[in-house]
Amino acid sequence: MRDNDTERTGCAEKDRRGESGSLRVFPNVQLQAVLDAATETAIFATDTEGTITLFNRGAEKMLGYGADELVGRHTPLRFLLPEEIAVRGEEMGRETGRSVGGFVALAERARLSGADEREWSCVGRDGRRIRVRLTVTPIRGEAGEISGFLGIATDISEQTRTVEERFRARKYEALADLAGGVAHDFNNLLTGILGNLSLAIAFVPSGHKAHELLERAQKASLRSRDLTQKLLLFSRGGAPVKKPTPMGRLLKDASLSLLDGSDVRCELHIADDLWPAEVDEGQLGQVIGNLVMNANQAMPDGGTVGLLAENVVPRDGARVGESPRIRIAVSDTGSGIPEAQQGKIFDPYGSTRKDGNGLGLATVYSIIRHHGGEISVRSREGEGTSIEILLPAVPVVPAQDAEQTGPLSVGTGRVLVMDDEEYIIDMLVMVLSELGYEPTPCRDGAEAVRLYREALAAGTPFHVVIMDLTIPGEMGGKEAASRIAGIDPAARIVVASGDSSDPVMSHYEGAGFCGAIRKPFSISELGALLDRIVGRR
Repeated sequence: MRDNDTERTGCAEKDRRGESGSLRVFPNVQLQAVLDAATETAIFATDTEGTITLFNRGAEKMLGYGADELVGRHTPLRFLLPEEIAVRGEEMGRETGRSVGGFVALAERARLSGADEREWSCVGRDGRRIRVRLTVTPIRGEAGEISGFLGIATDISEQTRTVEERFRARKYEALADLAGGVAHDFNNLLTGILGNLSLAIAFVPSGHKAHELLERAQKASLRSRDLTQKLLLFSRGGAPVKKPTPMGRLLKDASLSLLDGSDVRCELHIADDLWPAEVDEGQLGQVIGNLVMNANQAMPDGGTVGLLAENVVPRDGARVGESPRIRIAVSDTGSGIPEAQQGKIFDPYGSTRKDGNGLGLATVYSIIRHHGGEISVRSREGEGTSIEILLPAVPVVPAQDAEQTGPLSVGTGRVLVMDDEEYIIDMLVMVLSELGYEPTPCRDGAEAVRLYREALAAGTPFHVVIMDLTIPGEMGGKEAASRIAGIDPAARIVVASGDSSDPVMSHYEGAGFCGAIRKPFSISELGALLDRIVGRR
């Protein structure tokens, strides 16, 4: 009988090491096999002085330490315990003169309750932080004395990450709603400001001092408009409202002002013959602004931000249908991005900065894709980073900047104007009258439909209708346009809105409109639009 026991004991001793050579000290081979089968759960034990007596394969997998490195040795398990528990274990050791570990200090709490469960972050061998749920239970002998402690840890990192991302998403959703509401109201105010400024500029001779001051105020208003578009893009996203745009001015305006007062220098290399592109100015301005600010923040001790813009002509052998493009590159002389992170920088919450929210480059990527462009990153640690954008070009002579002063497009015709804000209606009536049109104002869609029907029946139809997209509590422009089109299929209706993220603004023809203008707009923009729709008289 003793020989059989000895033989079984020998077998158990042989099985105390797995295929990897990890030491197994649990005497029951079957139980050891069960513990090792729990590969997703870390199970380990210590004696009363902190010496590890058990460390299963799940613990090896989770923490990256081999059992043969730890079992049979005194280890305070600092890699698994929160700092305050590890410190308490060291204090206990000094007080008692015993070599106890932090695990024993934690297990003190299990003496009364029988078990102690809590969540915290631990650190694996590779430095990776792991969120775990750990239960500690005392191991008792036949007389009830505590002979050691058993710990069972479950990796809840992914579960915790999911909860945190949901919380972050709710937070951003609340901020987005607030940003969208503020931007919508501010855009309406800017519409009145910019419209009246444009009208005042038209009245004042170009050589007058007041003319220069009014132009400065107009430029500040236009920059404010870009800010509200950024807020709207953050709040709702959406397709861009594109038009042929001179890119040189846009790139300069979006980059230089951001570095005022910074130790960082900006070098512009913009081709004199740079083609225009069909873009949403507000969205592209945000793209360049984000890239320049990222480059600036990558160089806290100063450096150089480079902005390159050039035409790219399709090479011989290029893809069929490949069109001329514009290449834009924003570079810095910072520390660079580690290669392992370069493929993730455009992911949501993929910021490489500790204080970053991870939305900037994700938004940039989304905007460029909506413009039919491509974006890529080139970076090497210690040598800086370059973000490159390719956009479809419009290879024609750049159009004159819409905000430059010049002859207004004057015409004639009856114009029905619908908006719920009194100061916008008053401004539009003055502007349209100055442009030579005969305006008729109204406050909601139902009134617009009635006035249009009456004018058509009287033989004095409106040549064009300008309608706000949203009227709180009343019929808005989309429904009103549909009803007017039912009355008169030849009706020419323009949608005016400050929310360029609304799909109607980028696909207005599908909603029954023949044109769209983004609030706030200047008198020259409105005049050019009416000239295209009604015709110069």
